[in-house]
Amino acid sequence: GLCNEIVRNVTDKDITDLEGLFDNIILPDDNIYLPMQETIFHFKLYQISRNSVITDFQKMLYPIMNYINEHFCGTIQSINKSLKEKGMLVGHKDIISALKTRDADVFRKALENHFIVYTRLIEMYNATKTAEA
Repeated sequence: GLCNEIVRNVTDKDITDLEGLFDNIILPDDNIYLPMQETIFHFKLYQISRNSVITDFQKMLYPIMNYINEHFCGTIQSINKSLKEKGMLVGHKDIISALKTRDADVFRKALENHFIVYTRLIEMYNATKTAEA
């Protein structure tokens, strides 16, 4: 999958470029990045995969992620706080550290954990809709 492609294609320069994305920003304590920071980081990962379908798809995701972060920010912060308390919050620097191992399984697990917040958000949303029905 995508993780295998990224790990296979990543170069030391790619990792340096990813790390450089954090040179001029204050890292959020709650793991909520500005939409453009989030997009640039993930776009760079998708570029590393050399899969143009994924990079094109990611361009479509930007407005969706922006909407989610704008309308569910409080819930996302609450989920991230809970994940952080359990030592399960995975940020972009953690993803870079996993990528540096050049191990697809380690990298995949970091990405899965990074997206847990959205899985929990969907679960909460679905539970609310089911309760309303």
